[in-house]
Amino acid sequence: MNGSVVYGLPVGTLKWLTLLILIPFACMTAATGAGLSSFDAAPGTILTLTDDLDAQENPAIDGNTIVWNHVSEENPLIVVYTITTGEQTEIPVYITDRREGPQISGDYIVWTDKRSAGSPRDVQAVYLYTISTKELRNISSEAARPENPQISGDYVVWQDSREKEGYSSRDIYLYHIPTGEETVVCTAPHDQRAPRIWGDRIVWTDMRNGNADIYIYTISTGEETVFTTDTGDQTVSDIFRDQVLWTDTTSGELRLSNLTSGTDRVVSGGTSWKMGAALSGDRVVWSDAAFRGSDIPDNDLHLFNLTGEKEMLVYPSRYHSQGRPAISGDYIVWEEGGDIRLFTYIPGGSPPPSQETPGFAAPGALLSSGIFLSVWRRAGGGEHFERG
Repeated sequence: MNGSVVYGLPVGTLKWLTLLILIPFACMTAATGAGLSSFDAAPGTILTLTDDLDAQENPAIDGNTIVWNHVSEENPLIVVYTITTGEQTEIPVYITDRREGPQISGDYIVWTDKRSAGSPRDVQAVYLYTISTKELRNISSEAARPENPQISGDYVVWQDSREKEGYSSRDIYLYHIPTGEETVVCTAPHDQRAPRIWGDRIVWTDMRNGNADIYIYTISTGEETVFTTDTGDQTVSDIFRDQVLWTDTTSGELRLSNLTSGTDRVVSGGTSWKMGAALSGDRVVWSDAAFRGSDIPDNDLHLFNLTGEKEMLVYPSRYHSQGRPAISGDYIVWEEGGDIRLFTYIPGGSPPPSQETPGFAAPGALLSSGIFLSVWRRAGGGEHFERG
């Protein structure tokens, strides 16, 4: 075949062009599928909780119970899942666009909904569901325009854009479940948003100074204090007991501060995007940008064990972004590819098997091999390559 012409090109030239094109392609797809990372996989077990054509989103967890949104035009639901028994309970909701997820604490679940849509009060309200009694009630006042409710014990907190003095901005409101009393936490100028609550403390991101700062409110005393008003933006992520998890967006650092001891430390540095960070005990979990051969990032879940001083990947994904993580003790839940996954962290154990679907690596390698063999056989009939 030496000197022959195939597809309008000399055989030798065609062979070398095939190698130059397909070898980088195969390498790129393999790297894309593998999702290169310098972090070890966390030890534990993995369980996919859903298998439905409808999207499952926004999980939250407290102890043995997980809640999430079942997104559907015809039948939107909040799903309540018990880890130890696998039992599921479904709560019908009105809103089909579930951008906000339910939150859970003990026997209570809270979320925002428009159950009165079509009535004169066609606005969003905060709803409280008691798991043991299946009682459902609206707990926000007539004037409220609530978003992002959070719950801890007998208290519910949310950001609220109700009108005041002719204008509206987001403020922080608190509701006490046993008494039904609503309390104004903060109505400072500009937005106060993303409140988080644990026990007697509320923290939130505050824009009153022209940039994002963090403030704290003590429920028992009614006292507001400054957590940080540094230059640049600082945004709150979570609070657990006396520890506040927050992000310095200027440096990109995810930080943890102890309110009792006054100590502060970096959990994860660098400038990558850290989203949805959550804290439970000595474990921190967040969604971190992962580039797999593209300028558009996917997201991988990272876990940091404060006791062992180690950052790990929760369950390395080769083909789906992992987002909206929540954590309670050894349990981590998140949304991935329209499903809800549950990871049980087992220190000293082994990581679960890799995800079954190999992403782009295997298809890319097979495609490259197929094209290569086809051209090779057409051009040389299985002969060794020769320069043209």
